[in-house]
Amino acid sequence: TPYPHQPLRVALGRRNLPRERYAMFQGPPEQSLHLRTHDIAEALAELRARGVVDVLVEGGPTLIGAFLAAGIADRLQCYTAPAVLGAGLPGVHNDPQHPTTMADLRRLHPRGLTALGPDVLFIATALTPIPTPPRKA
Repeated sequence: TPYPHQPLRVALGRRNLPRERYAMFQGPPEQSLHLRTHDIAEALAELRARGVVDVLVEGGPTLIGAFLAAGIADRLQCYTAPAVLGAGLPGVHNDPQHPTTMADLRRLHPRGLTALGPDVLFIATALTPIPTPPRKA
């Protein structure tokens, strides 16, 4: 039985997302929302207007990087499998501003490390925002 107070599930992106093809849309329509934008500030303003005060972001390296770059992430929870496979992709992607040298390093304050079966949960806070380049006109 699902928890009775399910969170609002929000997808960001301009592509059409047919409700019947995505699991996040399978519940009642009022429990899911598709915001047709890539602008984090615009998305958060829309959610704020709907009364949303807490946001849990689940996404890939580009989405997570956008929230970090905007300086609006106050807690980072990373679920990972301690395994190595190939060259891989970065866990957080924020070109062209991602730090590449120790001088550019942005520290996190570790708050917890928990083994979850074969996986690991790392929790950190007090993220230093990654500066974003000015928008091109």
